[in-house]
Amino acid sequence: IRWNPYAEQLLGRRRDDLWNQPVKNLYPAEEWEKIRFQNIRQRGITHHLETRMLRKNQECIDVDLSLSVLKDQLGNVIGSIGIIKDITQAKATEKALQRSEETFKQLYEKAPVLYHTLSPKGEITNINAQWSHVMGYEKADVLGKYIFDFIVYSERDDAKRSFEAKIASKQQYSRPTERMYLTKTGEERVFLIRDFLSCDENHAVLAIQTTMEDVTEQKALEKTLRDRRTELERCVAERTEELVQKNVRLHQEMEEHEQIETALELTLSQLRESQQ
Repeated sequence: IRWNPYAEQLLGRRRDDLWNQPVKNLYPAEEWEKIRFQNIRQRGITHHLETRMLRKNQECIDVDLSLSVLKDQLGNVIGSIGIIKDITQAKATEKALQRSEETFKQLYEKAPVLYHTLSPKGEITNINAQWSHVMGYEKADVLGKYIFDFIVYSERDDAKRSFEAKIASKQQYSRPTERMYLTKTGEERVFLIRDFLSCDENHAVLAIQTTMEDVTEQKALEKTLRDRRTELERCVAERTEELVQKNVRLHQEMEEHEQIETALELTLSQLRESQQ
């Protein structure tokens, strides 16, 4: 093995650790087999092979390896040149990103609210399991279709205008709005819609991420409470009117009684005068 100072630093080895050492000792056994499987002697060269190497303390590091076979004038292999790049941090970042993406995927799929993503034209590009469950559609049935097709007809034009205004504003978040959707069975359900815009560095809209909170039962309860309040107010008004009318009749009866009493007193007075 011949090497440069960077290789010593990268592998944590000194000259005595590398001199006359078989190159396979620098790799875990399974990684050396992977390199041999590349059949580099026949191919002559390989670029950007991701593998792992062993430091002196047996710590494994991730590397990007490019190899080129050296041959003499007769075509005999006399050695190889390897260029090594440390990608340990990059691989760690990649794994962290994969974990983050997996976490996001799980949150997306398992979220208790309906969730969909749209193109800037309003085409459905993804839905989660809750969306499929509540709306009654399989994912394959809705991907590529316009979200407006699932809104009740009376609200579609307004929904389109609102959507276009959000895209034009390029504001990442807008106030929640209520919208009525039709399920596959034709049931009308009311959702509280929250849209979040994803934009590139030039503020061009790439996608719209939307949560849909099902408030159908809540709206039905609110309507029931309003109806009951209206009915109660009607009953109170009717009862109040009845009391007012009774009060009027009572006053009339009292006035009539007073008139009768006055007439009786006058008659009685006249009768007494006639007797005298």
